[in-house]
Formats: sequence, C-alpha cells, structure tokens
Amino acid sequence: MPGGALPTVQRSEEWSAPGPGGVVTVLRYHIAAGVRYVDVAGFPGHTVGLQ
Repeated sequence: MPGGALPTVQRSEEWSAPGPGGVVTVLRYHIAAGVRYVDVAGFPGHTVGLQ
C-alpha cells in the first residue's frame, strides 16, 4: 500500500455438517483489515476451485 502498512491477512475455511447424501458445503475465505472476502464456496469435487 502506498505510504501505509499492509493489513494482516488471515485465511480460513468452514465446512458444513454432511447432508443426507453425505455432501458438504465448503466456504473458503480470508479476512483483511477486519473485512471477510469469500474466495470460493460450494461442493468439493463439483465446484471449480474446490477439490
């Protein structure tokens, strides 16, 4: 950042409990300067970016 310090960035992910068919939802995000930014959300193996 011009003239300033870079904010601290924290990466994280949350997983839902498995549904009746065993499918889970994954949310990957990062927090920078207290703001949450979503990177990808969906079903592993069915959503681009989630393996």
